[in-house]
Amino acid sequence: MVTLVPLDGCEIDPATLPAFLDEKLAKFAIPRYYRVVDALPKTETHRVIKKDMEKLGVTPDTYDSES
Repeated sequence: MVTLVPLDGCEIDPATLPAFLDEKLAKFAIPRYYRVVDALPKTETHRVIKKDMEKLGVTPDTYDSES
């Protein structure tokens, strides 16, 4: 799974990412799930809180490239 935050003024279509990454990564490295969020959860020292994202797991807004 990958969680993405688009740059200001940009949009990300998760459905196009697997084909894009197919040319750039090995097959085993291409994520199955893609989630686009406005911001990542961070600590006061600006480190990403990965455990919070892991606890969420696959949510209804997550794109599954195999479905």
